[in-house]
Amino acid sequence: MIYSPEMEHSFRVPTIDTFSRYTKPVSVSFDEEVTATIWNLRQLTSNWDGYGADVIKSQVIDNTVSIFEALSYSHRYSIDKEDIIPSSHGTISLEWSNDRGDTFAVEVGKTTVSYFSPAYPELSSNPLPITSMWQRIDEINSALDLLFA
Repeated sequence: MIYSPEMEHSFRVPTIDTFSRYTKPVSVSFDEEVTATIWNLRQLTSNWDGYGADVIKSQVIDNTVSIFEALSYSHRYSIDKEDIIPSSHGTISLEWSNDRGDTFAVEVGKTTVSYFSPAYPELSSNPLPITSMWQRIDEINSALDLLFA
């Protein structure tokens, strides 16, 4: 069959609108978006920053996701995806800031985790073994409560 301009009206390519009548939109929760943002950091290769940065190891990603999921609902939803930051040392920082410009960050590594706030130095920690982190989740939630008070 040879195409001719007269045939144009006899067939049409389906459009998005055509398909939307038959499909339901997929809803992705904010938690899933943040988790996906963290998981996407595994795509960074050695020297990803051009200055010799380490690769983000899968254990660091697992630890970061676990800590994020252990935070209170309000604190999980108060982080911006842009504030999930890989470091050149192979760690991941989760950072929050309030309307006053005060910040609080949790830096997660393969075997250690630390948290700090320049505005609230009493809320900062030295690097802790990741295994003791689960006992400190309440401290992090309390620090974030103070940040947003």
